[in-house]
Amino acid sequence: MNMRRYEAELWVTNMVRSSKLDAKIDSVSGTLIMTTDHVNVHDQIMKGLKNLNSRTYILAKSIVELPQAANQEGDNESTILRRQS
Repeated sequence: MNMRRYEAELWVTNMVRSSKLDAKIDSVSGTLIMTTDHVNVHDQIMKGLKNLNSRTYILAKSIVELPQAANQEGDNESTILRRQS
């Protein structure tokens, strides 16, 4: 890498900090120890289902409210036309 040891350690340290990785630097052995974050599949599915549930609710609500709003506008227009006649 064409760096001195302390420069390389500083560079790696800054990379770990800026990327917010779960890593440890062993300066005695000169190694970087990175751990993997295991994703719980059950939790991931439940989170996706909650998101899907809320999106479905919003979609269904908008489908129901759209005709109701159109009916109200039609009622208002017919009332206005009756008043003008």
